[in-house]
Amino acid sequence: MRKFFAFRRYLRRCKGFFALGLLAGFFAALASGAGVPYFIKIVFAEVFESTDSQYSAMAIFLIAAQLPGVFLIRGASGYLNQYWMNYCGLRVLEGIRGDLFSKIQHLPLAYHDENKSGDLLSRILSDTTLLQFTLQESANDLFRQPMQVVFAFATLVFLSLQEKDAAIIVLICAGGPLAMIPVFFIGRRLKIRGLEMQEAQADMTQCLNENLEGATEIRTFNLQDQQISFFQALLGKLFRSQMKVVKYERLTQPLIEFLSSALVAFSFVYCYLEGVPFSTFMALGGVLYMTYDPLKRIFRVYGNIQKCQGAINRINDILHKMDSIQDPENPRPAPQGKSSIRFENVSFAYTEAPVLQEIEAEIPAGQVVALVGPSGAGKSTFAKLIPRLYEVTSGSIRINGTDIRNFLKWDLRDHIAIVSQHPVLFNDTLYNNIRLGRENASAEDVYRAAQNAFAHSFISELEKGYQTLAGERGDRLSGGQKQRIAIARAFLRNSPILILDEATSALDAQSEEEIQRALNSLVVGKTVIIIAHRFSTIRLADRIFVFEKGKLTAKGTHDELYTHSPLYAELYDKQL
Repeated sequence: MRKFFAFRRYLRRCKGFFALGLLAGFFAALASGAGVPYFIKIVFAEVFESTDSQYSAMAIFLIAAQLPGVFLIRGASGYLNQYWMNYCGLRVLEGIRGDLFSKIQHLPLAYHDENKSGDLLSRILSDTTLLQFTLQESANDLFRQPMQVVFAFATLVFLSLQEKDAAIIVLICAGGPLAMIPVFFIGRRLKIRGLEMQEAQADMTQCLNENLEGATEIRTFNLQDQQISFFQALLGKLFRSQMKVVKYERLTQPLIEFLSSALVAFSFVYCYLEGVPFSTFMALGGVLYMTYDPLKRIFRVYGNIQKCQGAINRINDILHKMDSIQDPENPRPAPQGKSSIRFENVSFAYTEAPVLQEIEAEIPAGQVVALVGPSGAGKSTFAKLIPRLYEVTSGSIRINGTDIRNFLKWDLRDHIAIVSQHPVLFNDTLYNNIRLGRENASAEDVYRAAQNAFAHSFISELEKGYQTLAGERGDRLSGGQKQRIAIARAFLRNSPILILDEATSALDAQSEEEIQRALNSLVVGKTVIIIAHRFSTIRLADRIFVFEKGKLTAKGTHDELYTHSPLYAELYDKQL
């Protein structure tokens, strides 16, 4: 429960509307808890059981008009209560989702490696919706319904004082807490089943996400039936978990209704045997109803909170996750100008198995270094450690002699431009996709970067030119075109350190040659790291680092390595 109510901090941004909603709920509770019993006992009884002369038609009309007046107040205040509470609930949902998205943006890549994207989507969309609904209903009912119980119970006490024989009814209400025993048991079961339901929802979302991203591969390998069967199995798992939640969730209401009806029946027998007036009995019945109906809602809220515990834990797992890559308390000024890079006894492991072991390397400012080696040798990891996408396990990396852990991550990454092997384009215009490299760049800068990357010509041939949408994940462009947009983005950034992770892998021979010519001028004055799987991309390199099984086994020029490094010679000859 404490974890649930910790989210009340999101109500601060709409506390005015929340207060208005509570005020409206107060009047709705007053009209429900006291208004109806008041009419049954005081107004109706006074008219029908009065020994005085008959009332005039106008008097009866005025008396009768009070009843719709009470329900008008009840309905209007109830509406305003629900409207303002829904407003606050949606504000809460907005705040939670915003914080989750912001947190995910700042968590290191290692967190994304450990968690499936579909599961994260489910937490942001499904879990937050469940939490918002529960928080909204709870914030409303946990105030309004107890108030209605208080007013109804006060009316019950008042009637008991008026009719001494009816005092036993107060004791009848003591039976209410007995209903909490099965409710608490049901609540514990709901907590377990609710977590199972949210996990099943996450599995289904993950499957759907993978299916949409792999649409081409699924059709190429004729996997449609397999995927349908797998998705149907996940739907079945979700259905079973949902029905378990429904089983316990819907069990509360009949229990409360059975208890309340039993007490009303007991009251009926008692009132008849004791000769309690019918109007008093009806008022007492109305009070009991107005008491047990909100109790039923309160117990339902309790069940919803228990059902929501799984979603709360999954949300808190993100919100309270510590960033393993922390900014320094006293950061050093951001590196400026030409930058040298030095690895000092660096080791790294994603889990337990080491990926890089005791790496000693130095890249002077303005030098171009190519990284070669078999797949899985640690080349890409070597490059990803420089912008602190991952944190070294031991050792240190220095830029211009300063440990990169002494820089703010923002400043460090602003100092580095990266073109990955599989660039990501957002579903925005090509102009804006290039401009991501430097958001304050002018149009002339964007066009010049596109020209340097040999992207300007194909962009100009498009119907909308630079205003053409790239499509989801850049699907409206060919692989080579996406790569050139990404390269243009890096050129526009014009950072002192440039990392090219097989940046020309998707280009045809002519385009690759054009990029190589552009690189001849663009790498001047920059420290460049080229991760090379194709040896045609290392012609610009001043030196070559050879990686094998996480170790840096050789360094030198092509001629030196071809003579003294058997692994390099083997890789080079095989590719030729």
